[in-house]
Amino acid sequence: MRDGDGIRSAKTISTLLREAGDEAKNGAAPTATRKLLVPPPPGCYAGFRNFGPPERAEYARRQLLKTCLGTAAVVILVVLMNFASTVSQIVGIVDTNATMNADRLGLRTTSPTPLPSPAPLAAPPPVGPAGTVKPLKAAVFSPGGSPDSPNSAGLAIDGDPATAWSTDTYFDAEPFPKFKDGVGLLLELPGPTSLSAVTIDLNSTGTVAQIRSSASATPAKLGDTAELSPPTPVKPGHNVINVNAPAPTTFVLVWISTLGTTGGRSHSDISEVTLQSAVRR
Repeated sequence: MRDGDGIRSAKTISTLLREAGDEAKNGAAPTATRKLLVPPPPGCYAGFRNFGPPERAEYARRQLLKTCLGTAAVVILVVLMNFASTVSQIVGIVDTNATMNADRLGLRTTSPTPLPSPAPLAAPPPVGPAGTVKPLKAAVFSPGGSPDSPNSAGLAIDGDPATAWSTDTYFDAEPFPKFKDGVGLLLELPGPTSLSAVTIDLNSTGTVAQIRSSASATPAKLGDTAELSPPTPVKPGHNVINVNAPAPTTFVLVWISTLGTTGGRSHSDISEVTLQSAVRR
């Protein structure tokens, strides 16, 4: 319906159609003629006359919105795929051996050697004017850190030079007191005994040892022990450290304040520790 055609209502249209129908039946040409629309080609939709500039603009906006949404979806998908690939690569290159390797943490613990349980003594050894005192047992004293080879502490007092208690192998050239204060062997004697000397057989170079006493079998820190000798440098082989304090003690600590080296590594093996009682007066 157009403004210039004089057709403004459905009634007018029905009247024109009725007249055109009657004229067609009578063989006359229609009085009202209109320009016929060219039919669309097969398979296509007909174009409507009400599809004007506003509709075309709205259609263009919708197409642009669809294009933008599709592009945004593709970009987000690519970003997510790249993120997933990056996370997979990061997780895939974690070296669990490196993170849990004691060498890289500064400490490599030696494998403990299966030990025979030391047989308890039936009776305390006789104490003469001066002689060797046999400890009942040995334990690793390691304040501020985990004990070094705790299962093999008894090998240092079993009387067999072929067996030994081993410290851990430390990555640092000077692990004490950087890694912990030190490490030692706490020996329990059959009873209160006055000592004159302690003999240490070991294989490291540059180790410094000290003899101390404890009032209990479980001192919490080095300050809970008392000094029986000054720190003494020891060499590979047989070493004798004299004890200056003759006061009787039941618990003796062989304390390593400086760990030497064995084969270029911070490590030491103590094969035997023997204790000499003081002369009774």
